[in-house]
Amino acid sequence: METVKKAILRLWKLKWSVLTVIFMLGVPVLSYLMMESFKDSYKDLNSTLILFFNLAFVYLFEALLFFLTLSPRAACTGTAALCLIIGTAEYAVLSFRSVPIQPWDLLSIGTALSVAGNYKFVFTKKVIWLLVGYFLLILSSLFLCRAKPMRKNRRSTRWIVRAVGVLLCIPLAFGYICAAQNEKFQDDAGYYPYLFTPTVVYRRNGFFFSFASLLKYMDISVPHGYDVQELENAAEKYESDTAGEKDGKPNIIVIMNESFSDISVLGDFEYEGDYMPFVSSLTENTVKGQAYVSVKGGNTPNSEYEFLTGDTMAFLPSGSIPYQQYIKAETENFMSGLKDMGYTTYAIHPYNASGWKRDTVYPLLGIDESFFLSSFPKVKLVRNYVSDEAVYDRVIRIYNDSLGKEEQVAIFCVTMQNHGGYSSTQTYDNFGHTVKASGMRNSYLVSTYLSLVQVSDTAFAGLVDYFSGIDEPTIIVMFGDHEPNSSVTKPILDINGIDEETDDWNVRKNQYVVPFVIWANYDIEEQSDVVTSLNYLNILVSEAAGLPLSPYQNFRKELMEEYPVITANFCIGSDGVLHTRKEMDEDDGLLFYRQLQYNHLFDTKKTIANFFD
Repeated sequence: METVKKAILRLWKLKWSVLTVIFMLGVPVLSYLMMESFKDSYKDLNSTLILFFNLAFVYLFEALLFFLTLSPRAACTGTAALCLIIGTAEYAVLSFRSVPIQPWDLLSIGTALSVAGNYKFVFTKKVIWLLVGYFLLILSSLFLCRAKPMRKNRRSTRWIVRAVGVLLCIPLAFGYICAAQNEKFQDDAGYYPYLFTPTVVYRRNGFFFSFASLLKYMDISVPHGYDVQELENAAEKYESDTAGEKDGKPNIIVIMNESFSDISVLGDFEYEGDYMPFVSSLTENTVKGQAYVSVKGGNTPNSEYEFLTGDTMAFLPSGSIPYQQYIKAETENFMSGLKDMGYTTYAIHPYNASGWKRDTVYPLLGIDESFFLSSFPKVKLVRNYVSDEAVYDRVIRIYNDSLGKEEQVAIFCVTMQNHGGYSSTQTYDNFGHTVKASGMRNSYLVSTYLSLVQVSDTAFAGLVDYFSGIDEPTIIVMFGDHEPNSSVTKPILDINGIDEETDDWNVRKNQYVVPFVIWANYDIEEQSDVVTSLNYLNILVSEAAGLPLSPYQNFRKELMEEYPVITANFCIGSDGVLHTRKEMDEDDGLLFYRQLQYNHLFDTKKTIANFFD
């Protein structure tokens, strides 16, 4: 009995209490469940083992904080704070772009923060209650947990405990990540593996399991059978004998229009007003149709990447951003090819230069001069963004400045006017509803979006009208980067009885398509109802412009006959049959494309000479 008393006294001297132990055990569970409750994901976890595995990370984080500080108070409050930050950030990101936080997003925090002010964080009753719950949990931990459990122990003992504890946590964290990426463990746990639906991955597997499992995709594996010499030999058949010369070539203006799409492809809905009258009316000297894209509601630079390089996001990790992760050196692409033909190349993007590292990447893509937000003082805004009209005024100015210099210009524009943040309450002096949707939830947001598209359509009409009046041959290309986020698309899908996250990609593909138009102020072969994808689009532009195709374009033109559409989520064969991302990965017919892309993007020391330019 005396021994028991001494043991109890010894525990008391170390300032431990039953309440502290309860908090140390309970805070991780409550914190994690509340974190997943921001999006109700805990209801959809595939198995109990997945729940425990996610909790294991939270306990591991708490243990690390405890051994670093030897303070239960710091460990509990820090754990709750971590889950609070992740929960609110995940809720905001899903609201803004309909895609969860993935490992490569950590590389684009600066870009995310720069546009965050244009979105409105909606405090629903559930969110408010969760914030209150976190506040009470953190407050309770601060006042009811003991702050210094080993205060009376010798300093050397405390440092030994710290060092041993932290050193134990490091291999446990490494083991956690390895387990999360182990296919057998994933199968045993019931892991949802279809990475082309990241939202579902996170809902079924939980945040920490999903995030840790995706870390392995930060490293790109060499394609099966990759051999540079064999690749060069096979690529010889696509070489072109014609060298591009600048004389007689047209000026080329490419406009990737932010969130420009025809959302009627999603299903029927009621609206008043015509939101795309000019683009719909274009027929003379025009090639137009639909282009499938790899992203929705965000990650704009991936559409840029596919158009400019001819590469596809299908062979890269889901959610990755090549501009930020992979383009580290000069990379041959459509713009660098035009530069080699004698064009002076420009880029226009009326937003922050550092966004998606464009100020670093554009020079590596052969662009001579770039104009970012600082180049647009006191111009016309639509809502809080530089208008398409202001961008086109800069295009016209660049063209006029080139006159008399015996140079032709190639201009690549990325607009901002229609960027997400379609507020249901905020009004603007410089923008109002000219198209009105009705009969659905969030009709106001849909009306906002359609009215923005109409403003874009009118501005594009003005640009075409200007170049219709000049003699120098000019081609203008416009396409959308992606459809708007779910705040606009989901109401239309709902009234048509379509599940936004359906596994049937024959239905879901309509969320990944945008219109494109290629117009010339001289005679070109006219086409309509063309169906393609962004990795092929620069081929159509080159052909309309009468430019020689690069070997890489020749290869993709041949591939396009077999696979007219290739995106990160699916491809469509010439027979009209859709194949999912998993089926694409197993398709030997696409292996040569995958190997060429690897050589183009990653094997920079052995890149096939003059093939991609």
